[in-house]
Amino acid sequence: HRNIIRLVQSNTFYNFSTSDILLSTGAFSFDATTFEYWGPLLNGSQLVLCSHHSLLDSTLLSREITDRGVSVMWFTSGWLSQLVDTDISLFSGLSSVLVGGDKLSPTHIGKLRSCYPELEIINGYGPTENTTFSLTYNIKEVSGDIPIGYPISNSTAYIVDDQLNLVPKGVV
Repeated sequence: HRNIIRLVQSNTFYNFSTSDILLSTGAFSFDATTFEYWGPLLNGSQLVLCSHHSLLDSTLLSREITDRGVSVMWFTSGWLSQLVDTDISLFSGLSSVLVGGDKLSPTHIGKLRSCYPELEIINGYGPTENTTFSLTYNIKEVSGDIPIGYPISNSTAYIVDDQLNLVPKGVV
């Protein structure tokens, strides 16, 4: 329970509000649903579910976002890149996008940032075992590789070498 609370309440990367409407994009067994389900439910926001078929068709997905007034979504990095290439207009109604699961494409994030400069784009990085993600980075601009970010609230990240010794900031 503590890991879910640390992820969705009083955190430093995304503060849910009662006006948020989040469309869940994953199967119930997908780790991102801990953020997608518990975030809205524990913060008075609205959680929207739709069919698998609607998620896989960009036209139907765009219609779901518009018709339901969706403002927040979580995307895997590959899927976000695909949607940016096929129908970038579906992001027009969103205010916040969280994306992760793999290294983000600077080209696609840059294109999305350029098209929707007011859109909040957050890189969520970390293993499933840490309850969805451990580090986040709010992407304001793209000028090369996108950082994985900083530890979320009530978390600590350690950078170690091959012998598991702590290394100073900036050391590879």
